[in-house]
Amino acid sequence: MLLKWFIGLVVVLCHLGAFSSLGKAKLGNPVSVFLITNLLMSLGIIAQVDINLASDYAHLWMMIITAVLYSGSVVVFSRVMSVETDAKAFFSSPLMAPDKRNARVAWAVFVFSAVISVMYFVAVGYNFIFLAFTGGIEDPTTMRLQSYAGENYFAPGYVNQFKNMLLPLSFIVLSVFLYNKSKRFFLIFFVPAALFVLVSLLGTGQRAFFFGFMVIGIIALLCMNRKLNLLSPRFLIVYFLFLFLFSVMSVHLGRSSDAGFSSALLQLWHRFFYSNQSAAIHAFRYVYDLEVVWGQEWFLSLRGVLPGYVGSDLASRIHEILFGSSRGTAPVSMWGGVFHNWGWLGLAVFPSLLALVHMLVAKFFYTGVRSVVRCVGYAALSFILGTWMAGSPIAMLNNGLVAAVFFLIVFRLRMRLHP
Repeated sequence: MLLKWFIGLVVVLCHLGAFSSLGKAKLGNPVSVFLITNLLMSLGIIAQVDINLASDYAHLWMMIITAVLYSGSVVVFSRVMSVETDAKAFFSSPLMAPDKRNARVAWAVFVFSAVISVMYFVAVGYNFIFLAFTGGIEDPTTMRLQSYAGENYFAPGYVNQFKNMLLPLSFIVLSVFLYNKSKRFFLIFFVPAALFVLVSLLGTGQRAFFFGFMVIGIIALLCMNRKLNLLSPRFLIVYFLFLFLFSVMSVHLGRSSDAGFSSALLQLWHRFFYSNQSAAIHAFRYVYDLEVVWGQEWFLSLRGVLPGYVGSDLASRIHEILFGSSRGTAPVSMWGGVFHNWGWLGLAVFPSLLALVHMLVAKFFYTGVRSVVRCVGYAALSFILGTWMAGSPIAMLNNGLVAAVFFLIVFRLRMRLHP
């Protein structure tokens, strides 16, 4: 127990030290998001491991090694790359609001993504959140899985780029544009469009993308206005709505029997501190006794993106061991995946490489024009990169990495072609 407390303390101090070293370069930075999510993941794992098991004992040391290397690399890269200096200049510059050219692109992206989303749910045959409010859910587990991983293939990975990323990002840009142009047009658009985005995000019974949309929106708004009061009445209403919808989904997914406020908070606590960590521990116990595959599992996962190719079945195998069924996934943690694919050598190198990538993205963000589009796009990038906590790098692609990059590129091209 003393060892766990010691490692937990070191992990916390490493993360806090790295976070402090960022100075003004916290907003829109993948490092900030990663430090928070990795700390939550690490503490949940440390609390649950059994140090009498060789795999769990190794898991403990994996947590402290990766924390020290990632945090130390962040401190070094932050100084060498002068990221804080860039951030100060970026946030002191005036905000470029969306103009008509931005609005045309945003409208095109929003409408096209909306059409793709509608076509997807028509092909599936139902929308999970709509059925939840109309009482049409009979077998929530089956219906949830069938809506994005059923026997009939409706290209959910490709659709997610539009439904879960381009649709909400273009919605945010259009909302800001209309709010600046006309409050009346803003209200006419915002309410029905917001409902459509929420129904689309929750339509497959997955709560993660809804949570991601809220966090991306908050990061983007803070990048636009660092003095924004996140405890104002309008934000409190948003938080209440989030907890309400999260609670409703939890009940209909069979994760909770109570739709109350306390139950929603308990579900969030379970999700952030226990469930993902528990799965990561059991997954690491499974891969610990396997031979290092030297990138083969990650290669299979990436190849699975292509039509006609089957990706890695590691998460399904682990789920079957844990729950007796392959109808679901229990992915190995990100660090566990590094260990499985590259061994201890990978764990010695990968944290610094990851920190470098995160800092480079932040550097690109701060050295550009401070515009609404840029704030929204990089808020999405920082969230996607910073919340990669499980599975192979394909997880970031599934969560909308390609769409976020496309979002930034298409607006940039529009500005260059039509100055």
